[in-house]
Amino acid sequence: MQENYPWSSLERSAKSVLAAAVPAFQAEIDRLPLSIFGLNSGFFYLPPALASGWAASIPMEEFLVALAVGHVFFAYQDSIVDGGVTSPELCIIAHEALFEYLRRIAVIGWPDASPMSDLSHALESHRRNYLLYSAAISNDLLHRGNLYRYTPPEITNLGWKAAPCNTPFEVVAARAGRQDGIPVLLEAVKHFCAGLQLMDDLSDLAIDHADGNMTMALSHTLLHLKDAGLEHRSAEVDDILFAAEVSGVSRVSCQMALRMFAVAKELADQVEATPLAELCDAWAVRVGHRLELSGESI
Repeated sequence: MQENYPWSSLERSAKSVLAAAVPAFQAEIDRLPLSIFGLNSGFFYLPPALASGWAASIPMEEFLVALAVGHVFFAYQDSIVDGGVTSPELCIIAHEALFEYLRRIAVIGWPDASPMSDLSHALESHRRNYLLYSAAISNDLLHRGNLYRYTPPEITNLGWKAAPCNTPFEVVAARAGRQDGIPVLLEAVKHFCAGLQLMDDLSDLAIDHADGNMTMALSHTLLHLKDAGLEHRSAEVDDILFAAEVSGVSRVSCQMALRMFAVAKELADQVEATPLAELCDAWAVRVGHRLELSGESI
């Protein structure tokens, strides 16, 4: 294992937690890739960045370990939802990862609450946000089997695919004494994640076509081919990528993402969530460059 990147100690700590929970699978845990802990994702560090900016009373190392362990479960689940296959060992490891994540979030706790109340808070937060995630995935699966246009609410609600990550944001806000701002903060996160999802789906057109994952970008591109009287069910990758550009799907996807980031920034500013607002600005610049390239390619 590499030792020269800044999060190597965090990776070791997360693996130690999992190995203690399921020692029979120590070897499998040692082989888990960095990505399954979320440590190479900028979004992973957003709740800790908010905690620092708000001077929240949070044991940061314990908080980061909890997030890394929890990410194992969510990464495993996403791979199954996306039609992937995984090992039985990882199935058991992921189960323990979810338990350890919730237990550790509860230990960090909500202000002025008993340990039992902390656990109830953690479980209820996870359950409430998981219902939002379930609704978003249910909608994804409906589109997966049918070719039809996405509605504006469906596009906005793409952000709920990251809803299980809301619990750490709630913990940070509560520990910073900003409970009243939680609804606005979560709405900002939702719009930010919807923007990310739109751009991710645009980048993954070829992969999603191969997997039959009917995202907004892919669905509207295939509908363009169908409306033009062209073969869309067995279209080649190059045809789909070209159609996404000439039909305006790429441009519209970027424009919608920019709108999502703008709304997210406005909401983040309302609750002084500066790291999130700055991320929105950074992504807006990035999407602006993508728009320019889209125009040139047409």
